[in-house]
Amino acid sequence: MVDMQLTWLKCAGDRWCLLNQLNLNEDYFELMAGIYIIWRQAGPTRKVLRVGQGYFRQRLHQHRWEQDIMSLASNKVYVTWAALDPAQRDGAERYLLDVLKPEVAPDLEPLAAPLKISLPW
Repeated sequence: MVDMQLTWLKCAGDRWCLLNQLNLNEDYFELMAGIYIIWRQAGPTRKVLRVGQGYFRQRLHQHRWEQDIMSLASNKVYVTWAALDPAQRDGAERYLLDVLKPEVAPDLEPLAAPLKISLPW
């Protein structure tokens, strides 16, 4: 059982958002913050590239230009996010790091105890 049920966002048509096609300039992203997951999809296989937290507009824009993301086909890199209170983000990110084991470690590992949250899949 999860400690916290999150609402993971998708794009139009109830489809996962492609990172490079997401319009981060929309007003929706102005002050939207929480946690996020970036992954690549190769057929039925999903490989998590990154998890993180912060203001989505800034963080996702930054990740778009990182070599590990740029080197992949842009139509295979997805993102989802969930709004989350700042006091809970470190624990949620710790949980995502422990469970999803992303290819790229965060710049700063959260020191908080894991907060078990619902996953998007």
